[in-house]
Amino acid sequence: MVISGLFAIRNRRTPRPTLEIESRYRVPRKGSAAYQPMTDLAEAEEVLAELLGRLSERPGASPVVDRLRRAAAETASAVRSTAVRLMDAERARHEVDDLRVTLDEGLDTYRGHIATVGRVMLLGIDDLRVNGS
Repeated sequence: MVISGLFAIRNRRTPRPTLEIESRYRVPRKGSAAYQPMTDLAEAEEVLAELLGRLSERPGASPVVDRLRRAAAETASAVRSTAVRLMDAERARHEVDDLRVTLDEGLDTYRGHIATVGRVMLLGIDDLRVNGS
């Protein structure tokens, strides 16, 4: 894995430069399908920041580093956007489940009305009034 190979590089130099991280980004909860990819993205951003920092030390590399940094930022933004959409879908799925339960309960109540009408038909309206139902 690239990260373990870069561990030695990271530990023998000055502090790592950082890539800009979107401040509005929220970390997915551990149970989210977006959690592991976003954790992996954070690690990859650290590695890329380290590599771009090293590359920027080379003469004439600044324009290339700037382009790579912008491209990485755009890609990370797209990945984060997808993660947000995934988390929204997970929340919506939970809401769908809750609404389905409510729908089923309403249908059970409606079927109860059918049963009541059936009892009225069997007993007759006069019998129903006498029993107070």
